[in-house]
Amino acid sequence: MQLYGIPYEGVEYIPIGVMTDKFAFGSEGSKYIARCYPEERDYLAEAEYRYMQKFRERGVLCPKPVRIIDVGPYLCLIYEMLEGRMLSEVYDQLSEKQKDDVCREIVDNYMRISEVRSNGHGWMLGYEKFSHGSIEDLVDGVVNNAEEWIVQYGQTNSQAKNVLEKFKQKALFVEGSQPMLVWSELSMDNIIVDERVRLVGFVDFEGLMGADLNLGVGYLKAHENDSNFVMRLMKMMPELQEEKVKFYAMMRYLRILPNTHLPLPNGTKRENLNEYLPYVRKNL
Repeated sequence: MQLYGIPYEGVEYIPIGVMTDKFAFGSEGSKYIARCYPEERDYLAEAEYRYMQKFRERGVLCPKPVRIIDVGPYLCLIYEMLEGRMLSEVYDQLSEKQKDDVCREIVDNYMRISEVRSNGHGWMLGYEKFSHGSIEDLVDGVVNNAEEWIVQYGQTNSQAKNVLEKFKQKALFVEGSQPMLVWSELSMDNIIVDERVRLVGFVDFEGLMGADLNLGVGYLKAHENDSNFVMRLMKMMPELQEEKVKFYAMMRYLRILPNTHLPLPNGTKRENLNEYLPYVRKNL
């Protein structure tokens, strides 16, 4: 990193997340994160870099990307560290007014991300590249992969079968529309606040998707069900459609389902899906 003029004192591994390895480094006043992508996912380095540039131009609070460097088997995205704490560390201790204030900032920035039009649906395969051409193709892909997994591994998994059938019923009423960029990693762990509980910015954009506003909140709901945070955000977003939010909560479950017999990308054992995404266990 010296070759790129980036100070690297005090390198520290960040044991958060399972898709990439992250390191914090730098000196006082010049702190950075190095997000390292394995070869099979290195296309995301440029995508995140360019989207963060675009977000900052639009006033979205997020890290300033610095550069991408090649370190052998990995591409590393270097960006400036956001100083603060994860919202998850402080949310439960906040007053009602503080919760309202920070949630308004979160909604404002979430909406600004979705002002960016997407040229496809589904998961991001690169900058302005997405996995599917329509919502119908996306749904078909999710259903087919879930059905194949159930046949091979989950014949006795009544929960998975129930979620799949209810998902297919809701899919009949999902109408296609011009997709927008959606932050599917909407989570208190990815939201940084300062000591006054003002929003510093969002982090982690490898999960950007082409869909509609309901997807990010649906993915959050899958993980947190009807938490105070979820319900507060939903009240502040009249554009949301509750049935679509539920649809995307089920989609998150079904998208992960075909990988539940495999370890996480970092090699660790997966948490039970019904515990990791409690919405389906508690509501279906």
